[in-house]
Amino acid sequence: MMNRGGVYQIVNTENGKRYVGSAKCFRTRWRVHKQHLRNGVHHSKHLQRSWDTYKKSAFAFEIIMVCAPVDLLFYEQRAIDVFDSFKAGYNCAPTAGSQLGFRHSEKSRRQMGDKRRGAKQSPEQCAAQSKAQRSRTDVKTYEFRGKRQTMLQWAEELGWQKDVLARRVKELGLERAFTAPHRLKDKNYRTSVQYAGKEWLVTDLAAEHGVSYTRLQRRIRLGWPVEEALKLPKRASYDNRRSKTSARKKAARKYSYAGLTMSITEWAKHLGISRDTLAYRIGWMKWDIGRALSTPAENRGRHA
Repeated sequence: MMNRGGVYQIVNTENGKRYVGSAKCFRTRWRVHKQHLRNGVHHSKHLQRSWDTYKKSAFAFEIIMVCAPVDLLFYEQRAIDVFDSFKAGYNCAPTAGSQLGFRHSEKSRRQMGDKRRGAKQSPEQCAAQSKAQRSRTDVKTYEFRGKRQTMLQWAEELGWQKDVLARRVKELGLERAFTAPHRLKDKNYRTSVQYAGKEWLVTDLAAEHGVSYTRLQRRIRLGWPVEEALKLPKRASYDNRRSKTSARKKAARKYSYAGLTMSITEWAKHLGISRDTLAYRIGWMKWDIGRALSTPAENRGRHA
C-alpha cells in the first residue's frame, strides 16, 4: 500500500492536529517529510515546532485514500476542507497544490527584501529576458503570399512598427493589412503614415516635428504629401490670433458670384453656411469663389 499514491495525513496523537497532503508514492513522501523534520527545515513551521516538542513517537502517518494521480489535488482539497487542517492543523495554505493564502513571517520578508534591495541585472540578463519575452509573445505566425513569419518578423521586413501592423491585421484582416495604403485610420482617429522610410503614427510624427496633431492629420486626410504637410508654413489666420485690424480688412473684402457682391459674412448669412467654413475654404484651401459658395453645407463639419 505504501508504494501506491493518494491522499495522506500526518497526525499528532497527542493533540489531534494533522497535516494533509497527497503523493504519487506514500513511502517516498513520508521519507522526505521525516528527513526535513529531523533536519529542522520542514516547510510547515507549525509541524516542525510540534515535531521538535513532541518528538517522532507522537506522530503517525496514515493513508486517507488511494486515487489516480490526476485526482490527487481534488481529493487533497476535500480532505483539507473536511479536517480544517489549515486553521486547526499544520497545513501552510488553504488551497491544495498552491501557496495562495500563505504568509511569510516578518523575519522572512525582511531577509528577502534585504537580499533583493539594490540588486541590478546585467545588460546580458536584460537582453536574455527581453528575448525570452518576445519569443513567448511572437510564437503565432502569419502566412502571406507563400511566406510565413511572426508579427515581429513581418514588421521588421516591411519597416513598420509592430503595434501598427498588429492593429491593422486585427481590424482589416491579413490581406488588406499588408496591401492597403498606409493612410488608414485606426482607433481614436489616429492615422499611420509612411515618412522617411518608417511607419509613423500621426500623433508621434506631430510631436517629433513640433506641429499641431489636428492640423497635420487634417492635411494628410485631405491628400497632402506628408513632407508638404510638415514643412508648409502655418496660416496666420488659423494658427495665431489675428489682430482686429486684419480681421476687419478680411471681413470688409467683397466677393462676386452669380451677379451678387457681398462680404464673407454676408455670403454666409445669405447661404446659411458658417462664416468660418467659408473663410477656411477661400483662405486656406484656396478654393475659387464659385466652388466655395456652391459646395453643400452638409460638409461644413469637415471643412469640405
